[in-house]
Amino acid sequence: MKNQLVKLAITGGGGILIVFTGVVSFAKIMDRDPDLAFAYSTQGIVRAVLFDDRQGAIDSYSQAIQLQPDRANNYYLRGKTRYKLGNKQGAIDDYNKAIQLQPDYINAYLSRGVVRASMGNTKDALADYDRAIAIKPDDANSYYHRGIARSYLGDRKKAIDDLNKAAELYKEQGNTKDYRDALDRANKLSK
Repeated sequence: MKNQLVKLAITGGGGILIVFTGVVSFAKIMDRDPDLAFAYSTQGIVRAVLFDDRQGAIDSYSQAIQLQPDRANNYYLRGKTRYKLGNKQGAIDDYNKAIQLQPDYINAYLSRGVVRASMGNTKDALADYDRAIAIKPDDANSYYHRGIARSYLGDRKKAIDDLNKAAELYKEQGNTKDYRDALDRANKLSK
């Protein structure tokens, strides 16, 4: 995909951005109106997803944050990218800020839980999954991750219940792959 022509149009904030070849076009447009924080955020997404330039993406998200420090999504996106680069504490810091700005940001709780679990902090991860479920009781991913966390804590019955609930929700969504994975995990714990 890196060598293919990429077309992307974004409107908002009194402007329009059209990207034909990626980051270079964004840079030219932003030179004309550097106050467009959403342009930097979108540039970060393009850098991370299309070009696998994670450090460049972090730089773009940081620019967006500098211009618009009260937008939770920019911290969330930077946190995801930091985690992928192995900066777990930086990711948690960004998720904390996203949650501070938007207390019902389910993806920030879920992602922070994943990072905490990867650091061995399963109890705090479990609290994040609990909060995500309280915000959105039909979120399959939250049940899935909570089930895994509970299994690590040795609570097999609740882990199985969560994994089965995740499987049920994935099935309702038509997500066959994750449905099978959650069901397989629950079945393995049952044995």
